[in-house]
Amino acid sequence: MALRIRDAVDSADSSADEIADLVATDAALSTRLLQVANSPLYRGQVPIESIQMAITRLGITLVRSLVISLAMKQIFQATTDAVDTRLRAVWKNSVQVAAISRVLSQVLPNLDPNQAMLAGLIQNIGTLPILMFAESFPELMEDDKQLDQLIESLTPEISEQILDGWNFPEPPCPRSQVQPQPGL
Repeated sequence: MALRIRDAVDSADSSADEIADLVATDAALSTRLLQVANSPLYRGQVPIESIQMAITRLGITLVRSLVISLAMKQIFQATTDAVDTRLRAVWKNSVQVAAISRVLSQVLPNLDPNQAMLAGLIQNIGTLPILMFAESFPELMEDDKQLDQLIESLTPEISEQILDGWNFPEPPCPRSQVQPQPGL
């Protein structure tokens, strides 16, 4: 659903009504979007009571990032305590990297804060299937060192494959072209 919403948001042909209809098919996503739209950061004079109003208040770019980040949070669900502990650690790290990325993007030219935040949030997405796979092998789950090595070596390639499969666009400019502003 998150991918369908992202595609609708990215399409010039989609209206706020169409995006709202898609979002409304997911109760958890709808609820969270309304919560964010009514949060102190985005709250206006009139409370937001519909998905379309939330989309209008937040803007398409932020809605896109929120939808993907909320979908990511739903993905971080475990069936065992060992995997749950690792997923929570990965999620905590991703949220921290996302926050730092957003802050840093504000002082770097040509870097959208919402895109930076989303990039920080999904930077370790490849860890999830590795942990889901490892869960089927108790001996691997008990060997922290071997599991950590597996995650470290496979996460970048698997992350890239997932993002390619999700049709994420290439970054607007290579890392080597991003230059900090003078004085930083």
